[in-house]
Parts: sequence; C-alpha cells; structure tokens
Amino acid sequence: MTWNLRLQTLFWLVGGLIAPAIGQECTPLFPVRIDHSGLLDVNLIAAGDLNGDGFSDVVAGQSGGALVVLLGNGDGTLGPPGRSYSVGAGTREIILVDVDADGDLGIVTVNAVANTVSVLRNRGNAEFDRLADSYAGRSPSAVAAGRLNGDGHVDLLVANADDRAVSMLLGDGSGLFERSGVFTVGNRPASVVLADLDGDGDLDAAVANANSYNVSILLNNGDGTFAEQAKRKRGGYDIVAGDLDDDGDADLAVGGAFEINVFLNRGDGSFSLPTAYPVSGIAGRLAIADFDRDGNLNIEALVGFDPAYLLVFRGNSTGRYGEPEVYNAGTSTADLAIADFDRDLDTDLAIPSVNTDTIYVFLNQFPGDCPGDFDRDGCVDAQDVLAFLNAFNAGDPAADLDGNGVFDGAGLLLFLALFDAGC
Repeated sequence: MTWNLRLQTLFWLVGGLIAPAIGQECTPLFPVRIDHSGLLDVNLIAAGDLNGDGFSDVVAGQSGGALVVLLGNGDGTLGPPGRSYSVGAGTREIILVDVDADGDLGIVTVNAVANTVSVLRNRGNAEFDRLADSYAGRSPSAVAAGRLNGDGHVDLLVANADDRAVSMLLGDGSGLFERSGVFTVGNRPASVVLADLDGDGDLDAAVANANSYNVSILLNNGDGTFAEQAKRKRGGYDIVAGDLDDDGDADLAVGGAFEINVFLNRGDGSFSLPTAYPVSGIAGRLAIADFDRDGNLNIEALVGFDPAYLLVFRGNSTGRYGEPEVYNAGTSTADLAIADFDRDLDTDLAIPSVNTDTIYVFLNQFPGDCPGDFDRDGCVDAQDVLAFLNAFNAGDPAADLDGNGVFDGAGLLLFLALFDAGC
C-alpha cells in the first residue's frame, strides 16, 4: 500500500470515527436585535447614507402617508425621528436613489391611492425638497430605478397593480420624471427588479405578478423599450435579483405563498424551471446579500405578518439552499431594508412593525474567518469533517491549510486542531 493510499485510508477512518460523534456548534448571523420604539404606525423602510457622514440612516414610512428620517449613529442605533415629509396618498414602497446625479440619495415613493410617484430631492444634509409628483398608472405598487434608455439619467420603472402593466418614467437628470411608455405584464404586478438578465450591458426587468402567480421577463432593447419574453410559472409578491450560482449571470428569487422560488439564469435572459423552498406563510419581502462574507449570496425572506419571521437561506455558489435560519421579526411587519448599521463591514437588517410602532435592527455578528467551519455554513459539525476529507482527496487547494502544496498528515493534524478550536 502506498503512503498516499495509507493516508487516505487514515483520513476516512478518522472521518468515520469522529464525524458521527461530533456535536454541532453554530454561529447565528443575527444574535443582536435593537428595538427603536415610538414611531407611530411605521410600515415601510429604506436605508442608506443620507447626510454623507458614512453612517447608514433610515427613511421610515408611516401608514398615514408621512415619511420620517432617522439618522444612524454608526453603532446600530438610530437617532430620534427628524422632520416629517408628506408624499402622495397610499404609499406602497420607498426606495433611495440619486435622482439628480449630485452624489446624494434622494427618496422615491409609489403611491397607490394617488396613482403617483413622489420624489424628494436631497439637499446633501438629509433634508429634502419635494418635487412635482408624476403620474404612474393605476394603483402603483412597486418601483425600481436605473439608467434604462442610454441617456445617462436615472429612470423609474413602476409596477401598476390595476393596469396589469409597468410604466416607464424617464428622468431628466434634475429629479423630475415623465411617463413615456407602458408595457403589459401579468395580473396584478406586485414587485419589479432591474438587472442585466441577458448579458448585453443594459438593464432588463423582471416582474412578480401576484394574481396570475407568474414572473414576466422584459428584455431591454437598449433604448428603454422592452420586449416581453415568455412568462415563468411560480410568481408571487416580491422579486430580487443576484448571481446566486456564481456563474456571472443575474438569477431571480421570488417570494410566494408558502414558498420561495429560485430561477437560475441560463445567461441569455431565459431561466431554468424554478426550485421551490417551502416556508410557513406568505414570503412578502425578500433581500439578497452576502451576510456571512463567504462570497456567496444569501436570500433573506420576511415571512408571515402576525407573527412574522425572518428567514435566512445561506448560499453555497450552486444556487441551491438548505434549511434556513429563523428569527422572530415581531408582529405586523411587511418590509425590510439592508445596510451596514454598525460600520463593521457586514450587512445588517432593519424591519418596521406597524402594530408595535417599532423598528427592529438586526445586527450581523457573524465572526467571519472560522477555519473549523470548512463548508462555511455557520456550523462547526460533522459535515465540515466530511467536506475537508473530500477536498483533501480531490487535491483541492482549499484543503492545503498550511499552504505548503503537499497533502499530508500534517494537514490532517492542522485541520483537526482548527476544528477542535471551533470559532
């Protein structure tokens, strides 16, 4: 028997003996929750640096139709509510975007009762001027912003629930927008996302249609007009885009009724059949970010309403997801925002609760480098032993922990020492 064969046999013997006996030491992503109370009827939220101080701030929407700004302190806490701003009636979504190319984030809302989009231009110090509202369509429910027609200005694409359509609002670079086109989608569009879906360098659109329960794919012709592709089954209530399988294409995750569906992009704007992940209620709001800093995108879902739960599905570069981590998200919560609220270079979450008049800030405390967690799932467990053995036998450089280019007994001992130390 050669030395290499003996070593591999030893590895598998060690794995077979210790893996079944190992317990599980898991590190939750969000062990800390800070509650900010006293915000009457807060039901919507957006986050970003509004005054240029490097701290993440919050714009909170109140069910009565007002917006209020809370400046971040840089430690996960928020300052007291500042000035209140009125917008159109029936606000359904808030986004932050630099509407006038001055480097400051402005505020855009879609207003379902008023059938308008409201724009608040930032003076640079987190104080805002409301510009003229723009007609969007009937019962606008969601909005996405991006440069759509090649003129360099930020434009808006609005999902209008009662029109079964999205409307294009072209920006003039000053913060003003004018409706210029309407594109048919499914029944009661609830959410829209912009991404380069076909790899041609311009922004396309994907729309989640609530009543027809499908997804409309709109490919940009390069001039801000869109050609609809075949609708994809299994739609829902919120849609987000990101490279979930690490192949350079923008994939889609869609929150639906008791499920989250993941559509993997083939690279040309067409998508695989969805993979469904069951959840315990309506997945009404999603986000995508690399919360554990392993280079793979995670999916975050706000599920249910009263009570509501935050689900975190950790990614692994394949576009496949295991069981999620589950956190209590309070009651009557229907929106979320992501930002680095405590300036530790990882992504946190904020969720408003209308019944408790509270914003919950979930601080990401993932330790980052944890050599014992070889498969980067947040748990030091038997799966790490098996993953290391497989990588070692395959000659994967990731298993060469001492960096000497040799897969030998010293590598086994080093891994066992790191594994024993945990995180």
